[in-house]
Parts: sequence; C-alpha cells; structure tokens
Amino acid sequence: MSSFFRFALVGGLGFIVDLSIYALLSLIMPPLYARAIAFWCAVTSNWYLNRHFTFATKIATESNEADKLKQWSLFAISSLMAFVPNMGIYYLMMQLGQVGNLQTFLPASLLPAFVETSLLVTIWPYFAIVPGVIAGMLVNFIAAKYWVFKPKAKYGNAI
Repeated sequence: MSSFFRFALVGGLGFIVDLSIYALLSLIMPPLYARAIAFWCAVTSNWYLNRHFTFATKIATESNEADKLKQWSLFAISSLMAFVPNMGIYYLMMQLGQVGNLQTFLPASLLPAFVETSLLVTIWPYFAIVPGVIAGMLVNFIAAKYWVFKPKAKYGNAI
C-alpha cells in the first residue's frame, strides 16, 4: 500500500475527528472557533496515526520523548502550513454560503427539488469544510513525507 494511500486513510480518520469535534463545538461557540479547535484535535490524532501507520519506520517509532516532541512540532508546523489553505478556503466557502443564500452561485437547476434553500444554508458549513481539507491534505502530505517523517541520515565514520 502506497504511503499516499495510507496518508489518505489516516486523513479520512482525521476528517472524522475534525468534523465530529466541529459539530459538537459549533453548538456552543462560533463556527470559526469551533473549526480551529477541531483542526488541532485532528492534527494530533493524524500525527500519532501517521507516525505509527503511514511512515512507521524504526527511526520514526522507536525514538525518545525529545525526538517525539520534535517530530510532533515539525508536524504541527507542517499542519500550520496546511492550515492556511484549509481555513482560507473554508472561510471563502462560508462567505459564499452567505451571499444570496447560495442562489447567486448555485442556479436552481443544480439544486435537487427536495433540497430547500434553508436546508442547504443549514448544512453548508459542513460542505464548506471539504475543499479546504483536500487542499490542506496535499500540502501536509508533501511536508510529512519529505520533512517530518524523513528518516534520519546515517553517517559512517569518514576516513
């Protein structure tokens, strides 16, 4: 199984963590705050699963606590890089959802007859998450594979 496929599986689980926490927190706080907290919960679960499943090398899984903290920090930085397109696209999609109750951008012919505009506006925040997650996943995979979980170089004695 390719590392991208494993990364996508972990990302799918992370998406479930992200969406579940967002759904719960959005009941008690503004959606942007709920989104930010849910994102960091998903980052932590994704780091753990990527460490032990996607990029599970001996070096990645048998390091000391300081190495784990450093690796989590690098993963957090790469997730911040992914957070920019993720949250930026979410914000734009939320703005799109408020403009003319989506009718400006979604002609009636594209809306199924059973979906009322009010229902679409209600569930729009959940749909708005998806494009940002995809963009963030691509950024995060490249950073994870080539920076965060890159095996340490082994140097022999130079003679």
